[in-house]
Formats: sequence, C-alpha cells, structure tokens
Amino acid sequence: MISHNMEQPKVSIIVPCYNSEAFLAETLQSCINQLYPNIEVVVVDDGSTDGSLQIARQWEARYTNIHVYAQPNSGACRARNLAMEKCTGDYVMYLDADDIISVEKISSQME
Repeated sequence: MISHNMEQPKVSIIVPCYNSEAFLAETLQSCINQLYPNIEVVVVDDGSTDGSLQIARQWEARYTNIHVYAQPNSGACRARNLAMEKCTGDYVMYLDADDIISVEKISSQME
C-alpha cells in the first residue's frame, strides 16, 4: 500500500477522442471522481467534427489536472502517441472517450 505521508506517484489517464460528444463528459467525470488524488487527464482530440473538442476545453477550463490537445484527424494511435508525449505521470492508463471507470479503479490498482 502506498504511504500517504509520501507524495503519491502521478497517474496520467490518456483519452484519445474522435466525435465522442455524447460520451466525453461522463468519461471525464469518472476520471475526476477518482479516489486516488494524484491524477492528470490528457485528452487528445483527433479532428472531431462534432462538439467533442469544445466539451473537452470546458472541462480543461474547470480542472487544472485536465489537459487538452488537438490534432488533425490522424487516428487513435497517433492521438495516444501525442498524449504520451504530453503526459507527466509516473504511470499511464489508457481510456477510451466512451468508457466509464469506477471511483476506486486507480486507487485499487496503485495498491
């Protein structure tokens, strides 16, 4: 178990996003709801033609640990690669833009 009197390792949650406006807010909420305190969320919009990028930017404006990047449509692999370049975590978790994670997912994995 991780000691709480030492700084906990940072976990980067990488979320590639393409035309996911119907799901993205709920996905980001599940990231923000994590019981594990030291996370960052790196969203890379892959040239969405819907409101995905605007939704991601709204979340980025509200939370200092959400970072949003945009690229021309190049595919999920390139979006993940860009997110890997931008993230600063000690550990990385991949999450799709239409996935929901339980509040204890990261804390239980870190134990």
